[in-house]
Amino acid sequence: MGKMFVAVRFLLVAIAVSTYLSACGGSGSSTASTATSTAKAVSWTNVSVRALDGKVNINWDRATGSSFGTALSTYNVYSSTNPTGILQAGNKIVSNYAGTSFDHTNVTNGQRYYYVVTEVSSAGEGPASRVVSASPYSVVPAAPFGLKVTAVDSPVKLIKLDFLVPTPATTVSASYNLYRSTTITGLTATSKIASSVTALTYNDSDSNITNGTTYYYAITTVIAGKESVFSPIAAARPQAKTAAVDSSPTQLAKFASPTDMSAEPGNGACTLRWSDVAPLVISNPDPAVFSSPYYTLYWSTSPDVLNNIKGQIDDVAKTLVKDASGVFTYKFTGLTNGAMYYYQITAAVKNASALPIQGRYTPGPVVAATPYLKTPAPPAGVSATQGEQQVALNWSKDSSGLSGITYNIYVSTTDANTPAELMAKGIKKNSDDSSKAYFTHSGLIAGQTYYYVVTAVGEGESAPSSIVAVTL
Repeated sequence: MGKMFVAVRFLLVAIAVSTYLSACGGSGSSTASTATSTAKAVSWTNVSVRALDGKVNINWDRATGSSFGTALSTYNVYSSTNPTGILQAGNKIVSNYAGTSFDHTNVTNGQRYYYVVTEVSSAGEGPASRVVSASPYSVVPAAPFGLKVTAVDSPVKLIKLDFLVPTPATTVSASYNLYRSTTITGLTATSKIASSVTALTYNDSDSNITNGTTYYYAITTVIAGKESVFSPIAAARPQAKTAAVDSSPTQLAKFASPTDMSAEPGNGACTLRWSDVAPLVISNPDPAVFSSPYYTLYWSTSPDVLNNIKGQIDDVAKTLVKDASGVFTYKFTGLTNGAMYYYQITAAVKNASALPIQGRYTPGPVVAATPYLKTPAPPAGVSATQGEQQVALNWSKDSSGLSGITYNIYVSTTDANTPAELMAKGIKKNSDDSSKAYFTHSGLIAGQTYYYVVTAVGEGESAPSSIVAVTL
């Protein structure tokens, strides 16, 4: 009987101890087990990454789950340049962060960074979000579209430059740097002749210019201390001006040199302009009988045009109409974009058959331009947000002032070393309205990583944006 009483007493004590430990959350506590299970059940939605200049912005919505997503929750953000093993203590870039948007500024432009976010609450640190990645990059302005170059010989030797530039946003303060050299290869960072130019014209005048020398020019755009690449190159070669001579019994008539010759580049074309020369007085015995000139337009791929003629257009002004100031305009088409073309016009006296008399001509200056496609800058601030079997892309709308800008999206399921490589191997996508600065890529596979770049398209297609990626 005594032994049975002792056994019952030990059993009651054991039950009491077990009940006490359970209530206090001991190592065998069902409450702790439930908390761990709940933490693992947390789901993440709408984690996004945005590639910027010198930083990467990570955004996220609060995680959903029975013990997470409370007002007391904070977040840890992890980053690595390796897509595997991100969730390590050494990769933590911010701890117990109260917000839902973080700028990672300790980055190197051009380097790919991978990110995950975890939520921290009273129950501990939850699981990692999906992986997102981006490459920060240096944002430079769009390059100018080129220069209209005009060679003038009177009253001073002068090369006038009109800047053909993108139209920046109204809040952007843009200036321009001008470069000049006597050779194309000499156009380098050390050949700058003017900085922080805000006017869209520049006169390179007498003290700098020598007749018979070809001068090459390019400009760059500067915004917020960032300088674009060179514009297409323009060139001019002023000539010593020949004065007009009226005919007399002892002297043959001769036109003055055509002046104000200009070349303005376009898409596969150059627009040429020159001022009509003054009429002559023709007297016998001069065989010339017309007081107006016979213009021949020559072109070449060499600045020494008349000794390296590639083609010519005779009596070029015959079908042209002068404007109110006596200027002829001729559009030279069918050209190769990116190639430089040199032009020179001559004014000859005509005989009774209205044909030029051999040797009776005076040349004007040489002008040159590089036809080009007007290409916008690469899209900036590209972001990718993961959703349910889809990725939403957004970027900054082009502000170059070009009309009809559209966007191409290139996607790949394999990584690339550079944006250009990804563009080359990716599949091109377009939205129904490709002029919009956003795109939703749907019907995607869970667990797959998708890599994206975006380009802007005007007459030509821009270089690709930086790479952004999302793992679903």
